[in-house]
Amino acid sequence: MHSTISQALSDYVHRIDFRQLPPEVIDKTKTLFADWVASAVAGTRSEIAEKALQAVQDDLGDGSCTIVGTDRRTTPLMAAFVNGFTSHIWEYDDTHRNSLYHPAAPTIPAALAAAEQERASGEEFLVGLIAGYDVGIRIADAINPAHYRFWHTTGTVGTFAAAAAAGRVLRLAPGEIADALGNAGSQAAGLWEFQSSGAMTKPLHPGKAAMGGLLSAKLARQGFTGALRILEGDQGFCRATAGECELSGIIRNLGSDYRILEVTTKMYPSCGHTHTPIDAALGIRRRLSDAVGDCSPSVIAGLVRRIVVHTNSVALRVAGISNPRSSYEAKFSIPFCVSHGLLYGSPALESFEKGYLDDAPTRQLMQRVSITIDPKLEEVFRDKRPTEIQVELNDGRVLQERVEFRRGDPENPVSKDAIKEKFMGLVSRAVSGSEAESLWNACMRIDSAPDMSQAFLEG
Repeated sequence: MHSTISQALSDYVHRIDFRQLPPEVIDKTKTLFADWVASAVAGTRSEIAEKALQAVQDDLGDGSCTIVGTDRRTTPLMAAFVNGFTSHIWEYDDTHRNSLYHPAAPTIPAALAAAEQERASGEEFLVGLIAGYDVGIRIADAINPAHYRFWHTTGTVGTFAAAAAAGRVLRLAPGEIADALGNAGSQAAGLWEFQSSGAMTKPLHPGKAAMGGLLSAKLARQGFTGALRILEGDQGFCRATAGECELSGIIRNLGSDYRILEVTTKMYPSCGHTHTPIDAALGIRRRLSDAVGDCSPSVIAGLVRRIVVHTNSVALRVAGISNPRSSYEAKFSIPFCVSHGLLYGSPALESFEKGYLDDAPTRQLMQRVSITIDPKLEEVFRDKRPTEIQVELNDGRVLQERVEFRRGDPENPVSKDAIKEKFMGLVSRAVSGSEAESLWNACMRIDSAPDMSQAFLEG
């Protein structure tokens, strides 16, 4: 019997055996890894990434660890930071619905840096990812939604996930992994206040989480101790950031319920709270096309009198920006995302550029969107993401569309071909199509790599 939650988690992380993992867990992990790589590669081609890389230019140094999307290698801690940062820039990295958390952005960079440093095998790397995803999702699920009111879960809980993933790859003993989790909790941070001014802070959170988790694991390997009751202690993480929590679920069914199977692949590069609104808008767009035979933006804008979006209070708080003035704000604007979906179809990276943000039909429709909190949708928002949209036309007709689960959720899955299409579209922004194909293939066979320091980007 373990005396603390961290010790129970640490024993589990230490004993995961690749040979005993279900095939669907391994396959899902490789696909999520590829999806993360695509987000990181695309992220390096952004103004925000340029600012971050310039800021840490003097600290990068030479090392064995890849900065994904570049031909540069650096030290483990800096690689974890940069890769965590870039992979969250476009809001395209994976997410876990119930726990309000993006697992990949903090977890994979820490595990990758540790694996490249140690020259670990692809199997060892994937086991680290599975461990990190499991630990992070379990903790996030236990403390949310209370924690989410002020804290960005990806930055806070992501530090624990990164420590677990890196600790497993570094082959730490159970006691050392517990120490790593203890010190990860003291570094966990990430506040939502950046949203009030549209600041660039959000990708900083997973970057620091990946770096902090890896640092915690490296310290633990040297005998640096951490708080063993960091999760449940009177002055610990859960009490400090969420109040009273139901923590028993963190260790329930460890080793049998692989929480990585619950992860959503995002199919739109915007806040996850905008996704069922987008899906509903796309459904109405298809019906308008069938009825009118013309889906040009000017025609649709001329048909629509009013749009009412029924959703939950968290979606309104996080993604309710009514008059976005920047690409970043548009990603957190249900009015923009719904309007764009009705006018132009599925959003891509280009959808959030200035041309779309400022075009006349989009601005007209955004002014006609209202968001209302539906108590029935509020009750189930963690287990689902239901949204209902009503579009009133100028001739008096009302079109209504309800979507329960986002495209890419486990309950509404997309094919591996669709995920590859997303991958190719993102990675081809930085490299040739043949190089993107080679990179996808490398990700799909990463479990056979004998040495992660050599095999990661090989075709």
